[in-house]
Amino acid sequence: MSDIDLDAETIQIDGRWIKKDELAAAIKQKLERGDFTVAAQSAALERLHQALGKARVVSFKLDGEAADALAAYALQRSTTVGAILRHAVIGALNTPPFQATTEPASPEDHANAVVLRPKTGGTARSPDEVERAFFQKGS
Repeated sequence: MSDIDLDAETIQIDGRWIKKDELAAAIKQKLERGDFTVAAQSAALERLHQALGKARVVSFKLDGEAADALAAYALQRSTTVGAILRHAVIGALNTPPFQATTEPASPEDHANAVVLRPKTGGTARSPDEVERAFFQKGS
């Protein structure tokens, strides 16, 4: 939906951002002139209308410093805070949860795998030693 701006409630057509009412008026004008080539504009209007109808407001609180930093970040990138937050949330939702394992990574997971290594400068304990130490502390 990169061609739809939920904050401005606009859709991009032919390199121009157009509001729903403007697009509806443009379609109406074409039809009144007898120009029935409105399929692309009509489809765009329908997509915008559906996107706006499905959109939900989500809010949360940030401390002042973080909110200011977020606003500055948005301004620096010529976008809105909402757009940055949407992008971050969608990215987080599309990221598989982290899973630690001692098994080697499969070929398809290898690119995203993080190899865990023992700490340097100390004595590495075996998993059995760690487990024994854990349960001895609880007793």
